[in-house]
Amino acid sequence: MAADRRGQKRKAHEPLQSPPPHRRKRNPSSSASTIGFKEEALPTAQQHPDLPPRLFSHPKETIHNLLQGHATLSSNIIAQDKRIFLCRLRCVFADGGEIIGTEGRATSRKAAEKAAYVHFAVKFGHNETLKSRLAVLQIDKVDSSVLKEQKDAKLDIYNYAARFDAIPEISERILLRSHRQKGGKIYEVTVKLSAQDIEATARGTNPTTAEVAAALRFKEAAEKYQAKNGDQSLVIKDSTALTTENSGKFFEFYKMKNPGAVVDVRINYGEGRTAQRKQSSGQHPTQITLDGKLIGQEVTATTKQQSEELAFLTAAIELKTQNPTLFPEFVQALAAGNGVILKPVKPITLNIDEESQLIMRETLLNARKAGLPDKVEDLLSDEQEVSRAKQFRRQLSRQELAERTRHLEHTFAAYRTDPRHSELRSKKDELPLNQYRARVLDLVSNNSYSIVVGATGSGKTTQVPQILLEDAILKGSGATCNVICTQPRRIAATSVARRVAAERGERLQDSVGYHVRFDTKLPSYGGSITNCNTVRTKS
Repeated sequence: MAADRRGQKRKAHEPLQSPPPHRRKRNPSSSASTIGFKEEALPTAQQHPDLPPRLFSHPKETIHNLLQGHATLSSNIIAQDKRIFLCRLRCVFADGGEIIGTEGRATSRKAAEKAAYVHFAVKFGHNETLKSRLAVLQIDKVDSSVLKEQKDAKLDIYNYAARFDAIPEISERILLRSHRQKGGKIYEVTVKLSAQDIEATARGTNPTTAEVAAALRFKEAAEKYQAKNGDQSLVIKDSTALTTENSGKFFEFYKMKNPGAVVDVRINYGEGRTAQRKQSSGQHPTQITLDGKLIGQEVTATTKQQSEELAFLTAAIELKTQNPTLFPEFVQALAAGNGVILKPVKPITLNIDEESQLIMRETLLNARKAGLPDKVEDLLSDEQEVSRAKQFRRQLSRQELAERTRHLEHTFAAYRTDPRHSELRSKKDELPLNQYRARVLDLVSNNSYSIVVGATGSGKTTQVPQILLEDAILKGSGATCNVICTQPRRIAATSVARRVAAERGERLQDSVGYHVRFDTKLPSYGGSITNCNTVRTKS
């Protein structure tokens, strides 16, 4: 005897009884309802290249986002013949107009729903009423190299607007949201400068891509505006205007003029989860306070440093508007300090004991007895100084001129193509005088005497000599061009020479040098720039 699965005894020769009908396993392949049923092939993005691929990869989520506020979409899934499901979609426009319906049939609820949404996506793309909504799916693509190169794109926009004492309006919004798919959001960034009626919009799968793409479009629009209004090139930074580089110094100057003024940086992260989310996502909402009151606009950038620089710039523009006479004084102080605000030095009282005073008196008396004059100017006469300088002035032979010209051409070509000097070249190009290079050359070429007038810091001292020398080098006569630039003070002559040499990527005494009393570092003669101070004649 043996026991079957129900525990009842049976004889060994008796067959097993089959289980009752409610316990039998069903075989889907044997179901009469699925015999002969074949799921249809769904439309693909390749078959409809005029439609965004996102409609086919994430149809349900994308369609619901696109229709939000414009139409109502309802779905109904029913089972047909036990193993076949039918999904019906019905779209009703908000204005009560056209009704669109689609169906999808498959062996599972999920597949039937997807089939219905894909069919609806195709109708969506060919419906004139809905087609305008597809514009939000057009994403701007930016190469990784461009993203890296344009990492300061937002700063460039603010610096450009600051030239006109304006602040750009930059807004960001999320067009599509996805809680299931990673990277399913679409961001839209709009950059607007009302003063020039410029507006640029771009979209991307992340805020950085959208922002850089919008910035590039803004720059193109700004270039067109400049060309239309007389300026041939686009200048992002201007030394005579507020920028992210000098706005902090502008507040230092304000504090010098207003002792006791308190300038502080305020970062508003908020509280709780909002603060954590902003910090983790790299958002740093920053604004400046002056004497406890907010000034400028709250600005958000990808780094704390950029956020602070932009906040200082917007605050400086507002402060400049409130105090119109302050900025011209600041520009003069900046030029006097060679780009640095020189703070007033407080007098120091130094107590010198009698023994030290006695030593100082004896040293001065011994120096006078040795013949040292009281005035420094009498140490070397003007005639001796001039005669000593004549030994450096001599005419070059034709062969020397040709060799020197070739050397200058090679050096200048290397400077223009060397990527290490790209930052130097861009800083030079930003100076206002370089925007009028052609006019300066035309003025000097057609007149015996020329007067160039420009604002402080525009580049008259540093750029005009370089413009003349570089033009001669490009024309093949560089060795015959020797420029002398006079300065009222010796310290100005030496500092300008060092700065010009640095701008040209050279060492002092290559093609740039100076000649002042008791300190001479002349450049290689034949295609050079020599800075010197004027000699005061005795009346």
